[in-house]
Formats: sequence, C-alpha cells, structure tokens
Amino acid sequence: MQTEIYPTSISGLFDLILVLLITYYAFSFFFRYLVPIMLKNFVQSQQQKYNAPDTQSRAQQKREGEVTIQYKEEQERKGKSGTDDEYVDYEEVKD
Repeated sequence: MQTEIYPTSISGLFDLILVLLITYYAFSFFFRYLVPIMLKNFVQSQQQKYNAPDTQSRAQQKREGEVTIQYKEEQERKGKSGTDDEYVDYEEVKD
C-alpha cells in the first residue's frame, strides 16, 4: 500500500493557529471573569436558602411563659392526611 501525502498550505496552518488562539482567549475570558460571577451568585442563593428557614423558626418560637391552647378538633385536622386510615394502639402479649 502506498501512503498519500497531502501538501499543507500556509493558510491552513494560519487558520489552525487562529482557531487555537481564539479558543484559548475565549476560555481564559470565561474562566477569569464569568465563572467567578456565576459562583458568587450561586453561593449567595444557597446562603439565602439556608438562612430562610432560620428566620421563620425564630418567628414561631414561643417566649418563656407563653401558653398556647390547641383544641382537639384542631389537632385532629392537623393529624389527618386525607386518608381514612386509623391508628390502633396495642400491646403485645407474650405467653
């Protein structure tokens, strides 16, 4: 078998170098400027999500000596999940 050798041109080499330089500068710009901004926004959003439940729980905490009364009807409504299942409390009898 005979191997064919294709002549390369200077313009093809110039195009390759140009594409490599453009790719290099595009990646360096992306990682130098855009990635830190994106990471900063991501970290801030995660901090807000993490801290949001904390502010809600503080508002719901009772002060010392505060008394709340829950009537049985409210407890039953809260306890039901929309099904007709009932919980049966039993004791195991061992022989």
